[in-house]
Amino acid sequence: MNIENKHLSLTCIPHLGAKVSSIYCKKSNTELLWQSANSEQLETFNQFDSSGHYECFPNIDEETLNWKGKNYSMPDHGELWNQAWECAQHSNAITGKAKGRIWNYDFYREITLNENCIRFNYRITNNESFELPALWAFHPLFAVDEHSVIALEGCHKVELAHPDAILGQMETVVNFPITKEGVNLSAIRPISSKTSRKYYAYLKHSSGKASISLNNNRTAVALSFDPELCPYMGVWINEGGKNNAYNAALEPGTGYYDKVSIALGKQQLKFIAPGETLEFWVEMRVEEM
Repeated sequence: MNIENKHLSLTCIPHLGAKVSSIYCKKSNTELLWQSANSEQLETFNQFDSSGHYECFPNIDEETLNWKGKNYSMPDHGELWNQAWECAQHSNAITGKAKGRIWNYDFYREITLNENCIRFNYRITNNESFELPALWAFHPLFAVDEHSVIALEGCHKVELAHPDAILGQMETVVNFPITKEGVNLSAIRPISSKTSRKYYAYLKHSSGKASISLNNNRTAVALSFDPELCPYMGVWINEGGKNNAYNAALEPGTGYYDKVSIALGKQQLKFIAPGETLEFWVEMRVEEM
């Protein structure tokens, strides 16, 4: 499925978790999303063609979660990326919906294209008789280069979600963007560094704004979201450290950390009550120099 205007073209693949496989800038003839040569395998996330943008729900990292006295197997990057969605195309929008397997819920997303702005509207309805400790994260893998820079408006500290050889263990809190060790966490290193890192804006990201420069600083992508609805902001950077890929993701979300169990332990997670519908949105604005 494809929607486009004079500025942008957006492609969605319903049978691959309704992932956005392409966001193409017409003015600069540039693809914003990282592209992979992997085949369309659906068994595990590492085998999956993980390019583009897909929805992480109801978790990110794989784990077995004990909830309400029962163990639940939470697959890597959730359960929405490897199922076919029911999608429909409209003049300037693509709607899609999927049903939960781990728990009984309905997930709905509407993507609307307006000039140089893409808006993602979400609804998650809990059909269970108990509350859900559900963790959603936005996951657009942008095609980066050595000139790319990440900005988290109003953020001065981040917490490591993965161990770092220089900065320390997971849950270490460091200054942002420049740590006391002189590490620039807003910069993208060369793919030859074979590194990766994941961090979160420390506790809640109150500004609801983040951005990344792409295409040799000729393109800027700015995200905005309601920090009351999506209080948390994760950043994933892959400089060849995983699958020799070169990308970065700005990940607003409803939980703090990639495992639901850790988010629960930190008491940094949105709950969805029985019968409740959680609604939120993300806007992506593309500016070309």
